[in-house]
Amino acid sequence: MTGIGLISCTKTKLERPASLSGLYSPSTLFSKARRYCERHHDSWYILSAKYNLLEPDSQPIKPCDDTLTSARVARKRA
Repeated sequence: MTGIGLISCTKTKLERPASLSGLYSPSTLFSKARRYCERHHDSWYILSAKYNLLEPDSQPIKPCDDTLTSARVARKRA
């Protein structure tokens, strides 16, 4: 294994606060990306439009619908 894996947060998620491992578990894409990262990377993180970079084992967070899809370049870089 090598490097760090980054997974984008997904629209599909639980509707209640949960650990990150569980919050995005309803998303097939997230689940597949997580399995890939766990197999091929030393560590992995979740990129969130609201919370920024999150560790998978961090404290539970509230679900949000923030997205960077239509954000300006400066916000995406930040």
